[in-house]
Amino acid sequence: MIYELSEELQTSLSQLANNQYGIINTLKQFPLQDDEVPLHIFNAKCASPCYLSSSEIDRYDDILAAGCAFSIEEALWSTLGEAVERYSASNWQEFNFTFTTTDQLPHAPIACDQLIAFSDKQYASSNFRFAPYNSKLARHWYTGTTWESGQTKSVSIPAEYIWLHFPTQHQAELPQISTGFACGPDIDFALCTGLREVIERDGFSCAWLSDYSPPSINLSPALCEQLSEDVLSLLNDPRYQVQLSWLTNDVDIPVVLASVRNSFNEGTTIGAACHLNAAVAVEKAVIEAFHTWNWQLDMKRNGRKRPTAAEVMQFSDHVAFYIDDSNNHHLEQFYRAEAIDIDEKYLAPTPPDKKQEAEALVNKLQQHNYQPSYAEVTPSDIQSIKLCVVKAFVPGLQPLHCGYGNHHGDNRRLDTFAKWAGMDMYTLKETPHAFP
Repeated sequence: MIYELSEELQTSLSQLANNQYGIINTLKQFPLQDDEVPLHIFNAKCASPCYLSSSEIDRYDDILAAGCAFSIEEALWSTLGEAVERYSASNWQEFNFTFTTTDQLPHAPIACDQLIAFSDKQYASSNFRFAPYNSKLARHWYTGTTWESGQTKSVSIPAEYIWLHFPTQHQAELPQISTGFACGPDIDFALCTGLREVIERDGFSCAWLSDYSPPSINLSPALCEQLSEDVLSLLNDPRYQVQLSWLTNDVDIPVVLASVRNSFNEGTTIGAACHLNAAVAVEKAVIEAFHTWNWQLDMKRNGRKRPTAAEVMQFSDHVAFYIDDSNNHHLEQFYRAEAIDIDEKYLAPTPPDKKQEAEALVNKLQQHNYQPSYAEVTPSDIQSIKLCVVKAFVPGLQPLHCGYGNHHGDNRRLDTFAKWAGMDMYTLKETPHAFP
C-alpha cells in the first residue's frame, strides 16, 4: 500500500527501516476487523543489539514496538519513536562508565536511596529476586544531567538503572524497565516525553496501589473545544462506555486515565497520559485505551485465556487479566467518584517550544521537592540520523510495576500521596493492574 507521507517521515523511514540491514527490519500495519475502532496501528520489530564478548555472543530477545493514531503519519511517527527507544534501551556497549563506589565518584550520585523500591516484607521473602540498595557496592556509573538553581550540572547514575540487560556483579536492586525512555529530534523534546511518562505512571500507580478513587472528568465546553473530532466521536460512541478519570495528584501536573468498556461489559482496557495541557492528556489517554482495546480483541480472537493473578508476569498478562468481565470489579475505583470540570488553568496553552516546556516540568517537580535528572543515551547509529534518546528519572515518585507480587512496596511515596488525598489509612492493593 502506498501512503502519502511527509518528506521528513519518508526520510526517517528510509534511514531506519530495511528488512536486511535496518534498525527496524519489520514494519507492518495491523489489520483491523469490523468490530475494532478505526485507528491506524503499526507494529515494528527491531534489530537486536549483538555483542561479541570473549568467545560468546550476547543476544537479546526480539525488540518489538507499536504505534497508534488516527492518521497514518502520526501512527508511523509513534511507532518509529518507540522502536528507537526500545533499540537504544538495550544498546549500552559503546558508552563510557566509571566502575567505583559512591564515595569515589567524580560527580554526586542521583538520590538512589530515594528511588521507590520494595518493602522489608518483600525482601524477607525467600524467592524475592531484588535486594535493597547498597551504597558501598562498586558498580558501573554513567554521567547524566540534573538541575540546581536553574542550571544544569552533571550527576552520576547507576548504569544498571538505565539500560535493559545491563549486567551487574551483585543482586539486582530494581527491575530494568523502559519507564522514562523517550526519543525525539533533540534532547528537550525527548526529555519532555520521558518526564511526562514518569509522572503519568506515578499518577496511576499511586491511585491503584492505594485504591484511591479519582474524580471522573466532565466533558465541559472548555475541554471539548480543545479535543479533536476523532476523540469526541469515540467519547460519544454508544457502543462504548468511556470513563475519564483525573489522576493529577500533589505533583500538580495533569494526568488523565481513560477506561473503555463496551455495552456488553465484556472486558476493560485503560490508557493514561500526562501533559501540561490536560486536553492533550485526554487525547493521548483515549487513544492508548482504544489501542489496548484492539489488542485485547486480538487476544480473544487468538484464544488467549484470562490468567490467574499469580500467572501475571508481563504487561500482556496484565491486559489479559481483564479480557472478560470476571475481574472488572477490581477497576470499580475509577467509577465511584463524582465528576468534576477540569480547572481551566490546566487547559492553558503549553509553552511555545520544548525547551520551555522541559523547564516548566522541571520547575514544577522541584517546587514539590522532587529532583529530576536524565541520562542521554543515544547510540552513534541513532545520532547519525539526527535523533536523540534519553532516560528520565524522578527519585521519590512511584514506579509502575509489572508482574504479580512485584509492586514497589516501599510505602514512602504512597504515604505522601494518601496524606494529600485525605486518606487516613489505605490497604495496599496487590491485585494485578490493567496498565498495558
